[in-house]
Amino acid sequence: CTGCDFESNCLGCKANHVPVDSKTCIEQRCPSNCKDCSTTTYNTCNECDTGYYLQDGLCANCPETCSECELNSAKTTVLCTGCKSDFRLQDDACITCNSPCDRCDPSNSKCQTCENGFLFFPSNSTCLSTCPKDYLEENGTCVSEPPCTIDECTDCTFYPMTC
Repeated sequence: CTGCDFESNCLGCKANHVPVDSKTCIEQRCPSNCKDCSTTTYNTCNECDTGYYLQDGLCANCPETCSECELNSAKTTVLCTGCKSDFRLQDDACITCNSPCDRCDPSNSKCQTCENGFLFFPSNSTCLSTCPKDYLEENGTCVSEPPCTIDECTDCTFYPMTC
């Protein structure tokens, strides 16, 4: 109690406590995975932790591929609003990266790494089986060839540089 009257009745309860009877207050905690709950009932959540969505005053898990989600306005379908790594958002759902991408940016479909046997091409964030003309493979990535340093040569090969 925050204070008592002359008959030992509580005048009010401390924060995060609710009255049980006229003389007793007990601590109340927000439901699991709840970021903010009602200060009068404490069993009704107003906002959930990341990775959970609010449904009927409680927090429920987002689908496994979603990092963040919410219920649609009709409160019938869970919509992903953010995706976990290796997934991308498409039509309110998180889908896997397109093969041969091994990992893609969750905010778009651009590859970040490639499956074994493919080379990463950073110019357009794709995975290729071979590097295009004027590019060399270096540690699984296609990189621009260095300029030819042989005088009057129009077609260099590299490593070793020959005309």
